[in-house]
Amino acid sequence: MAVFPYPAFAMNRLVALEDNDGFTLGLGIVISIDRPARRIHLLTRVHSLAGVNAVRLGDVLVNPNTFQDERIVG
Repeated sequence: MAVFPYPAFAMNRLVALEDNDGFTLGLGIVISIDRPARRIHLLTRVHSLAGVNAVRLGDVLVNPNTFQDERIVG
């Protein structure tokens, strides 16, 4: 699956799950990262990856417990 702008996953990072036309099908929060397996787990309302062709990384961290956001600096 394509990752934009580049695969720099971080815990609590907000991501958009996009279809082939670049439309967002849903949002997610990264809740675990398994780098050796090249796998992430998301907290999301999207029930299936069917139709999801890309993951777009956001510039915001979101606490999955409180949903408070924090801008990624750097």
